[in-house]
Amino acid sequence: MTGGAKILGQRARKRVRDELRSLKTEQVVRKEGRVGEFDVDRQSFILRDTGESDLRCSFREEDYDDVVAAVMSQGHVAVVGVERGGRLYVGGIKALSSAPGS
Repeated sequence: MTGGAKILGQRARKRVRDELRSLKTEQVVRKEGRVGEFDVDRQSFILRDTGESDLRCSFREEDYDDVVAAVMSQGHVAVVGVERGGRLYVGGIKALSSAPGS
């Protein structure tokens, strides 16, 4: 088989996929939305109503009180953090006084 398309086996596909995932960049972002689900054990929540798709967010234990206060506000929040691999690693969160656009 020379010069034609090559078919990758399962191990090769996994290796290529893992390499491509490692190349994804990370970026600092600010998102606004509503906390739809909150998981204390996993230290995570899902940010909904962002104008884009839902976003899974992870937070550090030292940010727990700030996250709970924002969740208890039951309104929209602003979240700042590093987005990597479809997840937002929260650096800060703040309850907004009203929903965006109102």
